[in-house]
Amino acid sequence: MPELKELGIVKEGEIVNFFVHREQYAYHAYDHGCEDCLKIVVAYLDCLKNFKLIVRSRSFTYIDQYRAKESGSNAADEVISEIFREPGGDSA
Repeated sequence: MPELKELGIVKEGEIVNFFVHREQYAYHAYDHGCEDCLKIVVAYLDCLKNFKLIVRSRSFTYIDQYRAKESGSNAADEVISEIFREPGGDSA
């Protein structure tokens, strides 16, 4: 995560472990009727404090590149607003 350190998003020691696994020619596909099972997974992941699902994973639909980037930007804005929210109140 050197890029995150360079941007000042994290400091040395804040990330304990990470990995990236890439599969050639891989793309997720959903079978008909799997939405209920995926909702269970999404509900669990929503409970994780430092984890955000964005549109492609959350909506069970394919979106174009512009919408994917917009969704990522919106997620980043949400994280930033949560970081700077005053305890017991709205954003500063």
